[in-house]
Amino acid sequence: MWWMMGEGGGHYCSKKTDDICGNVCGQESGRMLSMSRVRCILRGFDLKVLIILFTLIPTCIFGIYVHGQKISYFLRPLWESPPKPFHDIPHYYHENVSMENLCRLHGWGIRGT
Repeated sequence: MWWMMGEGGGHYCSKKTDDICGNVCGQESGRMLSMSRVRCILRGFDLKVLIILFTLIPTCIFGIYVHGQKISYFLRPLWESPPKPFHDIPHYYHENVSMENLCRLHGWGIRGT
């Protein structure tokens, strides 16, 4: 069956190998003198990539955190209407006025107890 054949004509094996560094550094990971996996993987990165990872990305995240409210307001859709203003309720109160009159001034009624 053609899908079970490997590139070299051998049998295809679906099991994973432990050779993580073989593709990156060209070294076998089982050797005694081989590099650690972390150093081997980091060897595949440029200095520019590391600078971006460790400086620019945290700086951008911090900037978004600090200016997040301004950014979200700037990106608010133009068709969205601003929030409705508060409905101001006039406050009528005086010591000599009964509660029934105060409720009537506000347009309410006294609850029956």
